[in-house]
Amino acid sequence: MREMASKLLTAPEKRIIRSVFDVYLDHNLLIYVKEDCRPVDTQETFFLHITPVDDRALPEQRRQYGFDGRDFSHPGFRVDDTTCMLIRKLPDYPIRHIRTGQYTEKAQLWKGEFFMNRGAGGERQR
Repeated sequence: MREMASKLLTAPEKRIIRSVFDVYLDHNLLIYVKEDCRPVDTQETFFLHITPVDDRALPEQRRQYGFDGRDFSHPGFRVDDTTCMLIRKLPDYPIRHIRTGQYTEKAQLWKGEFFMNRGAGGERQR
């Protein structure tokens, strides 16, 4: 894990979202990295909404929404004393758009989105 984090932090071309967590795309993996990470930073639920190029790739019950909702909770991995990392495998179908972030019951903490046709560095965040 430590080696993967070190490589990502020195590869800005793989970063697709810059926000509370920086999000990197490496082949079929979405990797969330936060420097200065405290245990509380990974306690809240992450949302991950993936829009396929063709909605027929989605299970029928998700087609009405137009995206694949893959929200998750995960404590992450400690890469070192200050950095944490979370890794999610992306689906096998071609992806048009990724929207992700983190929320509590009361508020959205952060979000970012990425359109696959922009290439790394084409991120939008808030």
